[in-house]
Amino acid sequence: MIKFIHTADIHLGLQFNNVSFDKEKAISRRREIWSTFERIVEKSIHDSMDFLLISGDLFEESYFTLGDIKRVRDTLATCNGVNVIISAGNHDFIDEKSLYNKVQWSSNVTIFNRELDSKYFKELNTTLIEFFNELKKTGAEFGFRTASEILRFTTITNHIEPEW
Repeated sequence: MIKFIHTADIHLGLQFNNVSFDKEKAISRRREIWSTFERIVEKSIHDSMDFLLISGDLFEESYFTLGDIKRVRDTLATCNGVNVIISAGNHDFIDEKSLYNKVQWSSNVTIFNRELDSKYFKELNTTLIEFFNELKKTGAEFGFRTASEILRFTTITNHIEPEW
């Protein structure tokens, strides 16, 4: 049986501009979001998960720094027994300037991009498939939120090896 934790829309670095609460509360919320992210990683380690699936908007590209992405990288490197799969969203999109491309990731981290949209994990006899790019062709780029968009990693297929 495959064990995984799925999370999405964490929005690390969110500044909380144009909200009804004051600056101190915004600072507190930013710390809470980082703490939540770190607790999710710790839970994946503690419970010996096969995968930690992060599907979209891990961080806010507009406000995130190189130091912040290094903190993410270092946090994810601590779960070396867990396969971390990241599918970027519209707030942390991947292009040539993306912070995802500015650091070297540990071997347990896979980031889906235009060149990589699936990965086979031999030790688990499992392939994970990212299909968010297909959703962009169906209207998701216009802001429609579908169940498929929210669950970008719904396809987990085990390979069946023929016996002949």
